[in-house]
Amino acid sequence: MVLVTSHYYTSIGDYELAKMGFEEILSKDPLAFEAYHGLVMATAQSKFEELDNLMKRIENANDRMKGIKNAMEKCEKEKI
Repeated sequence: MVLVTSHYYTSIGDYELAKMGFEEILSKDPLAFEAYHGLVMATAQSKFEELDNLMKRIENANDRMKGIKNAMEKCEKEKI
């Protein structure tokens, strides 16, 4: 529900509330890419200077996902 509400806040131009909601989701699930997408959209609408920091967070989450994928592939090959 927080995700939908945050998207709603973005759509009506309340970017700070939207960002707070997306950040709440990410604090619980740092790999929630839909929340990253919403946060990027709200941030882009409000403050371009925050995008660099956000992009670093997304890259970090993406790297973590790649590590998980590689570990899963290794386990599959080794039938663990």
